[in-house]
Amino acid sequence: METAKRQNTSSARQPRKRPRVSEENRSRASRACDRCRRLKEKCQGGTPCIRCTRNNRSCEFTQATTFPGRPSSSDISENEERVKHLEKIAAYFLGDVSLSLSSLRSIAEKIQRSSSTVEGASDVEDLTLRDEKFVVKTLSHNTAHYSGEFSHWNFSQKVRKRVDECLTDGQEQRIKENWRATQLQSPASSVFALLQSLPPRHVVNFLVQIYFQYAQTNLFFIEEKSIREKLDILHNAPSAVSGSDAAWICSVLMVLAIGTQFAHMASGPLDQINEMTEPTKPASGDDVGVELYRMACKLIPDVIAIASLESVQACLLLAHYSLPLDTQGLAYTYLGLAIKVAIQNGMHRKYVGRDFDSRTVETRNRLWWTAYTLEKRICILHGRPPSVTPNDVDADLPVDSQEFHSPDTTSNFQNISALIHLTCRLGDISNAIILLRRCPKHLRPNYFDRLFEIRSQLRTWWSSLPATLICRDLTPSSPLFRNNIHLKLCFHLNEIYMGRPFIFFADTKSPSPGSDSEAVPAHSASLPSPKRSNTRATLVADAESAAMQIIELCSLLNKYYGLAGASYTEFSSCRAALLVILAQSLNGRTEILRSVLGIGMRLIKRMAINIDSVKSEVSVIDALETAIKKLDSNGTLQTRGDEKQKDGGYEKFRSWAALRKIDQLGSGLAQSSAQSVSFADNFRWTQFSGMTEGAAEISTMEVTDAGTMADSFMMPELEGMFDRQWDAGFGVDEFDTGMGSNQY
Repeated sequence: METAKRQNTSSARQPRKRPRVSEENRSRASRACDRCRRLKEKCQGGTPCIRCTRNNRSCEFTQATTFPGRPSSSDISENEERVKHLEKIAAYFLGDVSLSLSSLRSIAEKIQRSSSTVEGASDVEDLTLRDEKFVVKTLSHNTAHYSGEFSHWNFSQKVRKRVDECLTDGQEQRIKENWRATQLQSPASSVFALLQSLPPRHVVNFLVQIYFQYAQTNLFFIEEKSIREKLDILHNAPSAVSGSDAAWICSVLMVLAIGTQFAHMASGPLDQINEMTEPTKPASGDDVGVELYRMACKLIPDVIAIASLESVQACLLLAHYSLPLDTQGLAYTYLGLAIKVAIQNGMHRKYVGRDFDSRTVETRNRLWWTAYTLEKRICILHGRPPSVTPNDVDADLPVDSQEFHSPDTTSNFQNISALIHLTCRLGDISNAIILLRRCPKHLRPNYFDRLFEIRSQLRTWWSSLPATLICRDLTPSSPLFRNNIHLKLCFHLNEIYMGRPFIFFADTKSPSPGSDSEAVPAHSASLPSPKRSNTRATLVADAESAAMQIIELCSLLNKYYGLAGASYTEFSSCRAALLVILAQSLNGRTEILRSVLGIGMRLIKRMAINIDSVKSEVSVIDALETAIKKLDSNGTLQTRGDEKQKDGGYEKFRSWAALRKIDQLGSGLAQSSAQSVSFADNFRWTQFSGMTEGAAEISTMEVTDAGTMADSFMMPELEGMFDRQWDAGFGVDEFDTGMGSNQY
C-alpha cells in the first residue's frame, strides 16, 4: 500500500513529456511577415508564409523585427522628418499659426467639419446658378438701367416670365416701370435761367480750345465735336433747352470752367517767378471759373436724378476741375459719384445688347475706363478705398474707332490705352506691397520677388511702346509732345511708388528681406541661402532715378509749353519726385541731389500761383527742405561717399555734366526779361572750393559780366562748381532770382 503511494507520488513529480513533433513542423521562422505580426499569429515561415497561403491573403515582409512597443531608431527619425515637413506645409498654407497640439487639433476639426458629407448632396447636382445673368435695359439713346445677377429685379422678371407662361389667354400684363425719379428734376425754367450768365461766344470758343489743347491729354472726358454741337444749341436755339438737358449743360459749364484754369497756357511759358511778388488773390480768370463751377453745382441734383451717359461726363468734369483744388476730398467724391452713375447704367459690364449704336457703346467704354483709371490712381496714391474692384469689371477696353478721329488733330488713342495699362500695373504694385506687408516673415522673399517681376514686365512693356509721334516721342515739335510727357511722368510715378516704401530701410549690406535672420523659420536654418539679386536698394535706386527724370521732364515741358498748377499729372509727379529727393537727402546728401532739389523747388513754386491747395502742398515741402538744410549745415547728415573717399573732382564733374542737360531744358526759369535787368544787379556765381566729395563750401561772389548766362541754366545749389581758372566760358553764372535761398 505504502509502496503504491510512493510510486504515484514520484510519477506525479516527474515532468510531463511533450508530444513528439516532426522535424519539418518543428522549424521556426526567423522573421514573421507583416500580416502575422499585426494579427499576433505565429508565422510558419516561407515566402509567402504557410499561414497566409492557407488563408488566401497577401504576405509581405517590409517592417524590421523589433520588440513590441519599442519603435526602432529609423522609425523615430523618419517620423521626426515627416512631422517637420508637415509643419512647413502647414505654415506655408495657413500662415503664421501656432503648431501646438491643441491648435492642430482645432484646425483638423474645422477641416473635417467643412469637408464632411452633406446630407442630400444629390440635391445640388443639377444646380444651374450659372444661368443667372445681368441685365442692361435700354431706356433711351444715352440711358440704361443695370440689374446684377441675383437682384430683386432679376428675380421678379423670372416670376413674371413664369406667370406669362401660365396664362392661357396669351395676353401679357402691362406693368408701369419707374426707372428714374423724374419728379425730382428741376423745371426747365430754372435750367434756362443759368444760360443767361454764359460768357460771350468768342470767350466760349477760346476756353473750349484751351480745354482740348491743354486740359484733356491722356484721358477721355468729352468729345470736342459733341461739345461744340451743344454750344451751337445754347447760342442759336436756347428755347429748345429742357429740364432733361441739365446733364450736358453741366458738362458745358465745366468745360468752360476748366478752360479758365489753363487759360494762361495760351501766352506760353510764364516769366521768372519772384517769391516776393506772388499774387495774394486769384486772378480775374479764376473768378470766372469759380462762377461757372457754382452755376454747374446748381445742376448736380438733376444730373444725379437723370443718371445718363451725359451725367457720367458731368461728374467726371466736376472731378477734373476739383483735382488741383481738393484731390482727396471733392475730386474723390465726384469720381465716386461718376462711378456709381456709370454702374447704374451698366457701363462697367460688357455690353451685349443691340439697342445702342457702335459710337454710343464706344463712348460708354471710354467714359468708364476714364472714371475707373482716374479714381484708381487717386485711391492708390492718396490712400483711399476704391469704389469698385477689378473682379467686378468686364467692360471692353476702348478701341481705335475712326468715328472719334478729328481731321485737324492727331489721335491720342494709344496714349489713352497706355495710361489704362499703367494704372492697372500700379494696382498690381499696390497689391504686391500690401501682401508683402501682411505676409509671414518667411514668405517675404516670395512676395518681394513678385515686385521685381512686375518691375521687369513694366519696363519691357514700356520699351515696346512706339517712339515716333505717340507715347515715347519727346520731340518738342511733336503734336502730342505734352501728352507724351504726361504719360512718361505717370510711368516714373509708378517706379517711385514701388521704391519709396523702402527708402528708409534700404541697406546695401542687407540686400533683401530674405536676408534677415528673423525672416526665415528656425527649421530651415540649415538650408543654403543663395545670394539674392533682387534687393531693396535696387528699388530705391529706381525711385531716385525716376524722381530726377521727372524733374528733367518738367523742365523740358516748362521750356516749350510752360507748367500748369491745374494739371494734376504735372503737380503730383513733381511733388512726389521732390519728396523722394528730400527723403534720400536724409540717407546722405550728394551734389546732384542738392542741385536737382533746387530746380524742382523752382518748378513746383511756379505751379503754385493762385491755387491755395497747391500752395499748401508746397509749404509742406518748403518746411521739410528747411529742416534738412539745417541738419546739413550742422553736419548731422553725412554726404554720400565719405566712407570710400572717391575722387571728388570726377564726381563733381559728373554732377555738373548731368545737370547741364537739365539746366538747358529749364533755361526758361532763369530767362526773365534780361532787358529789364542791368548788369549791375546781383548775379550769383557759385564755385567749388574743394574737390573732395562732401567738402564743398559755398562761395558767392558778385560779378558784373553776365557772360553766357542766358545760354545755360545752373542752379544756386551747384555750390562751388569750379575753383580753377578753366571754368571760364562754361556759363555757370545766373540771375539771382530771389529763390536761391528759400525760406527754410
